[in-house]
Amino acid sequence: MSDALFARIEPIQTMRDGTVKQVNPFSGTEVWTVPGRGNRPLSVPVANPQPLQEEDFSHRCAYCSGRLTDTPPEKARILPSGGIVRGLPLQEYDHTVPAFRRIPNLFEIVSYDYWHANYGFEMDAETRQRMDNYLSDPAGREHVLKIVRTKRKAAH
Repeated sequence: MSDALFARIEPIQTMRDGTVKQVNPFSGTEVWTVPGRGNRPLSVPVANPQPLQEEDFSHRCAYCSGRLTDTPPEKARILPSGGIVRGLPLQEYDHTVPAFRRIPNLFEIVSYDYWHANYGFEMDAETRQRMDNYLSDPAGREHVLKIVRTKRKAAH
């Protein structure tokens, strides 16, 4: 850590988006408290664990291959051939089998709102176009609304 960090006049800073940054003036340790981060669902130990069934290998969690719409829309997918597909419309999710999917974190630590509110960050034109295309499709829009409902439900 730099000495300049320890020299902050105020050890607690509240950002425009509500993020609270606290710096220990003695050690320089910095802790961020991000609005909504505590809303993410935490797992509860299963009372009576059972062996996995065949369907569990594709449907057990939101990241499983049988539940592709239980996560936010994909940013990209890597195919087994090594090819990369970006901005895939929802109707094409089943057209290829991903070796790996890159998706946004539903309960991100530092959100787009943080960068926008505090630093004026704006989305680039390519990303904005991908988002607009996804939302202009009724199925894509319903997928996004489903994810928003999931996130809001976790906040209560």
